[in-house]
Amino acid sequence: MVNPTDIFRKGKERHTKTDRIDAQLIAKELKDGCLDSIHVTDKRREELRSLFRRRNDLVKNYRNWLDDLDFEFQDARLTMESKLRQFRFIDQEIREVYSTITIIRQMLQRKSNI
Repeated sequence: MVNPTDIFRKGKERHTKTDRIDAQLIAKELKDGCLDSIHVTDKRREELRSLFRRRNDLVKNYRNWLDDLDFEFQDARLTMESKLRQFRFIDQEIREVYSTITIIRQMLQRKSNI
């Protein structure tokens, strides 16, 4: 799958866009080996992504709810804010670890496909 607007065009070519010109440009780029292949995710992986997005939305809503809590005493508010800062820090660390794991897993999958 290729988006013709993602292919570099020079000079007047930038302003000229028709299906025929796009097809010729794509064919030339394919012939020259300048296009990278993409991976279209399968249905199961897309469902998992949807679940992760939903989880992130729920966590965000929970944080907002905690931020909106009213406390009778300032000490309680300060304690809660401190715990929220700690929670956000830990959550960010977890996200970075997940991101690193994902990158490593993708690299290993690519190597096994070669």
